[in-house]
Amino acid sequence: MNWLAHFLLSEPSPRFRIGNVLPDIVGPALISGMDIEYRRGAACHHAIDDFTDSHAVVHRSISRFAGVRELRHMGGVLTDMLYDHLLAQDCFWAKYSPSVPLPDFAAQIYDGIRAREHELPGAARSRLRLMCEHDWLVSYRDAGKIRLALQRMGARLRRPVDLSVAMPVFERAREAFSNDFAEFFPQLVRHVSEMEFPESMLL
Repeated sequence: MNWLAHFLLSEPSPRFRIGNVLPDIVGPALISGMDIEYRRGAACHHAIDDFTDSHAVVHRSISRFAGVRELRHMGGVLTDMLYDHLLAQDCFWAKYSPSVPLPDFAAQIYDGIRAREHELPGAARSRLRLMCEHDWLVSYRDAGKIRLALQRMGARLRRPVDLSVAMPVFERAREAFSNDFAEFFPQLVRHVSEMEFPESMLL
């Protein structure tokens, strides 16, 4: 899953929420020296990724990109991004966050980041500041902005590729992807709710 889901599946403290995206930005050596709540959030991140990466429904979604040569090895990344796009749609967001609309939820995340950014490694501080300034979390609901984000992501690869060609694949099979997400995400929510992150298992 991408960042919107990681934040949604977090405990409500800003440090835990930030910790739940830190492994995508900085290495474990930096995280290991941080406050326990950041480390608990990072442990949650890894639990989410492990469950997602091994799930048959997610593999079914990934397989839809196999027919496009340049996307063949990027299906996991693309599915993560597009599942967040689906999560951001009102029909799903209202189910999983019935009392907090997406813009209000995003504002809570951004406020928490700004309050704690002085505690963060430089790379995390600059990346998360960009997220806040450009409202990445709300932008997940806009297919055009997802397309642009994929173009930028593909341009940063060691061998650049236009990842936005995934969007026609997604649009042709939107209902199937949506059905996959509707089947998978409640299982992920339940899995995370049943997990604990004691200090003994942390980085």
